[in-house]
Amino acid sequence: MLTNHRRAIGWSAVLLGAMAFVFAAVGRHPPELAPKTNLPFVGEFDLSVYHWVDDIRIGVLTFAARFLNVLGGGMVTIPLRIAVAVWLAFRRHWRAFATWVLTWAAAELLLTGAKTFFHRGRPPLPLVDVVTFSFPSGHAVAGAATAVALVLVLLPPGRRGDGGSSPRSGSRS
Repeated sequence: MLTNHRRAIGWSAVLLGAMAFVFAAVGRHPPELAPKTNLPFVGEFDLSVYHWVDDIRIGVLTFAARFLNVLGGGMVTIPLRIAVAVWLAFRRHWRAFATWVLTWAAAELLLTGAKTFFHRGRPPLPLVDVVTFSFPSGHAVAGAATAVALVLVLLPPGRRGDGGSSPRSGSRS
């Protein structure tokens, strides 16, 4: 777990502010108006990236995109989350277990609420069939939440006062 709480709170505030900016920049619009956004340059950038990616659809890149879709989807992340939860419970690392489960639950609840609120439409001609709205990305949320939670629960904390840069010996609870 993080030992430099001021630094952790500072970075958390920065990330929360960035998320609030992105949510405000995208805004809530009818799905059929996607990629319309509150800040026009965001929608224009979104559309230009879509066109750029759509223009370079070739076998290798399409395969990579589909592979990343599977890797970030529930078929991989849910068994991983369950396996880590079982391992933490078996090892009786209750604080890490609670952190793991709360991170997973919070990410899923916030994702579901945000997708429902923003109801952003998907671009045409998708590589994979998906029935939910496109923003925020469920794959990105699952990947980020899983990665952050893995760091929090599996890496040893650093020495007190050094910002967590070097591991220390000892037990985690």
